[in-house]
Amino acid sequence: MKTAVVYYSDKSISPQLKNTCLSQLLSVVPPEVELIMINQAARADRNLISLFLNILCGISQTEGDYIYLAEHDVLYPQGYFMPITDWQGQDFTFTQPGYFLNESGYYKRTGLPLSSLMGKREAMVKFCEMKLLTLLLKGQVRSCEPTPAQWHIKIRRIENPFIDIRHSSNFTGNRHGKTIMQEIEYWPKAASIWKQIKGTV
Repeated sequence: MKTAVVYYSDKSISPQLKNTCLSQLLSVVPPEVELIMINQAARADRNLISLFLNILCGISQTEGDYIYLAEHDVLYPQGYFMPITDWQGQDFTFTQPGYFLNESGYYKRTGLPLSSLMGKREAMVKFCEMKLLTLLLKGQVRSCEPTPAQWHIKIRRIENPFIDIRHSSNFTGNRHGKTIMQEIEYWPKAASIWKQIKGTV
């Protein structure tokens, strides 16, 4: 079984933010896992249609049987992108826990985001194609993520959280939590990370 990571990026974030997250990604993808990088052309429109096309473009460039998604504004911990050796029949797996990070600090991430998704190749392709068809026909989708109503989904819990960095160009907009922390286990202090990406929000 082959495992691949599809990283997708567009023109919506600053070079500092992109480089911070990309450097972290490159340091945690093990050599036995293929990394496919899709950097959308600057002249291309940024929308959900482009997002799913970018993912499909990445999948087409690998023979991986199982696909992790990696977004350009997320920090992933060591051990996140492990080779898949024991898949239990589900279509997709979401990873938890996750935290948001904005200029105020860390706060717990709710929901099951696309940035934490991994899945079987054929399921990932079909899912993206279905979203594209809905977008082309209706102009919008209720959710960017697969739901249990349509897919067999499991949750994977990891020791250290991934960090979803919130900024003004997020598709879901910037967000602010009620319980803010300046430090969480494994990651540097919030202020230390923002020193690297200062001015991106």
